[in-house]
Amino acid sequence: MHDPRNSRKEPIFDEMPIGFGMELVKNPAAMNRFTQLSEEEKRTIVNGAFNVTSREEMRAYVNNFIEGYPYGDPWNQAF
Repeated sequence: MHDPRNSRKEPIFDEMPIGFGMELVKNPAAMNRFTQLSEEEKRTIVNGAFNVTSREEMRAYVNNFIEGYPYGDPWNQAF
């Protein structure tokens, strides 16, 4: 019998770059911050992650979550 509780997951996690997800998991403060964002904010961050071209840049991108967006504020407001 199919249990719908087992198939529930956030679609945003299916769409994010693998490097972004890996770095997010390594940084609990950034993960906590990311989970508190609205769906629109999460999508903006994930879409920005597609522009990151190296592991080091991705690490900086994720590490800067807790201080603010590393390449300018995507929502025109401070975190």
